[in-house]
Amino acid sequence: MTLGQKIQQLRKASGISQEQLAEQLHVSRQSVSKWELDDAVPELSKIILLSDLFAITIDELLRDSPRNAGPSPEPEAPASHSAGTNTSPGGMLLSQLARINTSHQEILTGFKTMILGLFLLVVDFLLCWVYQLKEQIIDNAWMPDITFYFSKQPMPVFFFLTALIIAAGLILMGFGFVGRYMESRS
Repeated sequence: MTLGQKIQQLRKASGISQEQLAEQLHVSRQSVSKWELDDAVPELSKIILLSDLFAITIDELLRDSPRNAGPSPEPEAPASHSAGTNTSPGGMLLSQLARINTSHQEILTGFKTMILGLFLLVVDFLLCWVYQLKEQIIDNAWMPDITFYFSKQPMPVFFFLTALIIAAGLILMGFGFVGRYMESRS
């Protein structure tokens, strides 16, 4: 029996329509239809939700025949899920891990972006110093104030872009920390 046939059989045994199943899995009715016709395969996250919904193991859902011939535990009646929430412990754990991972990725990306911005800031100051040396060597004139070179093109553009990169890094890190804080409160 194919995965699509199993999904169709379990859905009909539960007495729900393709549209109701699609709503519980947060997919379109056409996706469920394609799964049942074996035109497409559900994503892993949807397979996990299907196994939770129909109270069977993922192994039972994916394999053609059960792995062991021993008695299997009695399946529970399918849980009624409200739209937008997954009340099974596994589903809640997965969604919590996904939110933590997203927060962690935002913090990490923000940190890397901020480090890049700080590196570019050092490069900007080195370029000002190079301009100052060039002025000394070519014109044999020494400009003691390096801030004079901050206004020479293309330095204002470099400093502006560097400031944007650092700000983007700080904002991403802020979103990550806020997400982590909100997760710890729930």
